[in-house]
Amino acid sequence: MVSVEKVIEMSADKSSREPAEEIGGNASVFKLLGEPPDVQAELFRLIHQIPPGKVTTYRALAEALGDLSATRWVAHVLLHHPHESNPIRCGRSTARSSSAGSFKLSRSLCPCHRVVRSDGSLGQYAGGSPAEKRALLAAEGIRVAGDEVDLGDYFFEGFQSSSPLRTLHEIQKQVAAAAQIQPLVPFPQRIAGIDLAYLDDAHAVATFTLSDLAARKLVASIQVCAEVRFPYISGFLAFRELGLMLSVLQKAESQGFSADLILVDGSGILHPRGAGVATHLGMVADRPTVGVTKKCLCGQLRDDPTGCGRRWLVVHEDRVAGLAIPRARSSKKRIFLSPGHGTDLNTCREVAEKLIGDHPLPEPIYWADRFSRQAVRAKRLSNGA
Repeated sequence: MVSVEKVIEMSADKSSREPAEEIGGNASVFKLLGEPPDVQAELFRLIHQIPPGKVTTYRALAEALGDLSATRWVAHVLLHHPHESNPIRCGRSTARSSSAGSFKLSRSLCPCHRVVRSDGSLGQYAGGSPAEKRALLAAEGIRVAGDEVDLGDYFFEGFQSSSPLRTLHEIQKQVAAAAQIQPLVPFPQRIAGIDLAYLDDAHAVATFTLSDLAARKLVASIQVCAEVRFPYISGFLAFRELGLMLSVLQKAESQGFSADLILVDGSGILHPRGAGVATHLGMVADRPTVGVTKKCLCGQLRDDPTGCGRRWLVVHEDRVAGLAIPRARSSKKRIFLSPGHGTDLNTCREVAEKLIGDHPLPEPIYWADRFSRQAVRAKRLSNGA
């Protein structure tokens, strides 16, 4: 096994969404994906539609954005946003780039106090204490009984929204329809893993590792550190991480490190709309991919008749979309494998049989995960964090 010092290469890459055509992949799919919408800017445009004397909920805002899975993210943003610089104008939000600018508002004009929980309870407040939130609502004529608002009297849901997440739904469905789920034979000998680790909410390190199955050794590890612009919202990981994954893949291939199969830290077709980041990456780069996750986004477990009680099928909407297997031979925890593009369920079975050992993940993705985390720790130490 080569040393970490010899195998890791770091580079700064300011553009994480340009390499698709250079890889020689599916440019039409890349153009379909385009630049992700500024969901945070849309969120702040929505909260400025709530009139004085009315309240809405985190859930209603997520629904207006186009997907209820965004509810947790909405609550997080409204609790932690910079209260004095509320980005509501068109363009990039301050979460994307400090150079993008923002529309300055006084603290008293920020309407985030008009957002409460689905049961009417006040919740937390970015501008101060819950008592301050209660006082601001009371000053607008809203009766607060204890720590709750009667939503029947004060609820607002008449949002005018571009529904950006619903637009992304349609893109995911198109990618899912175009993905090729097919056998990969013979099973490849050069297998890569791609994983990301985060320095902070807006910057990540992507690692590409390449294993030679026949030689049973790690051949290379390449890394790229760059900005990520789309927030983490469950079910939309491709729009956050695809660009950086493409960058590290391009860098690896430009140095002569190509793989016959790529294991991706993220879902393949085992996804609510049938297209996780592994499917997107496979389609854009035109490379065979398998998704590997520690959590299952959807589906129910069924016994795999070929698994001898150590493997389970994952069925979603009457389709076998993936496999659940122990994270290691002696582990009771599971990981989930699903075809991304250019692979099928039998490919996932072979990954489980040939690449799962004593580590909690298949070998190439285990090393990608480990090296990414090491790079983040080293970067934080060098920055004094």
